[in-house]
Amino acid sequence: MARPMPALLLTRPEDQSERFARQLGDAGPVVISPLLRIEPLSPDLPSARTLVLTSLRGAEAAARLNVPQGTPALCVGEATAEAARLAGLDARAAAGDAEALYYEILSLQPPTPLLHLRGRHARGDLARRLTEAGLPTEERIVYEQTPLPLSEEARRLLAGAEPVVVPLFSPRTAELLAAEGPFAAPLLVVAMSPAVAEAVVSLHPAQCRVAPHPSASDMLALTREVLERGRGSHASA
Repeated sequence: MARPMPALLLTRPEDQSERFARQLGDAGPVVISPLLRIEPLSPDLPSARTLVLTSLRGAEAAARLNVPQGTPALCVGEATAEAARLAGLDARAAAGDAEALYYEILSLQPPTPLLHLRGRHARGDLARRLTEAGLPTEERIVYEQTPLPLSEEARRLLAGAEPVVVPLFSPRTAELLAAEGPFAAPLLVVAMSPAVAEAVVSLHPAQCRVAPHPSASDMLALTREVLERGRGSHASA
């Protein structure tokens, strides 16, 4: 008989963690301990013919800041594109990371000026690189990402002896988790990209799997696989 799945620790903001847990379905014990709090900002936006969106929060900000309906939006991945469509934008998704989005934009040569809506901490330096490539791009910071400590429940979980599955979606979240370690529990990390995996090397995870593509669907599938294998590896005689 197999024991229950290993515990699952989710560190994204609470709404995203709850949605991910629902999508997983029967995931066994789940602890949600956000390592970032999202705080919306309301800067003045310059006029732009095309938006560049590298996160779901940027897409939400477009709606909050009254970007005109129908504005073209080039998005990092499908989840961000879906949020942009809900905001009334004409959204197109790239392959899931900032580098793929950069090359997608270069290939499309969209109408300029472009406007990148992003958080305080972002990778890829898209606005500068796109401008240098001949596509004038401005950027505005539309949300803060304030670090949060692990909850007491998460600390107890990570102090135990049983494996803990930890999906990590960004290098920044991975860095924040690594700064809270080391942990006694064996970590089964599911990383959205090699950069995310690199950020938790100092934690010496028992296992670190990188999603085949940096997409929400691949993270969901790989997390489910790691959970199920973890349950199978604890089968009793």
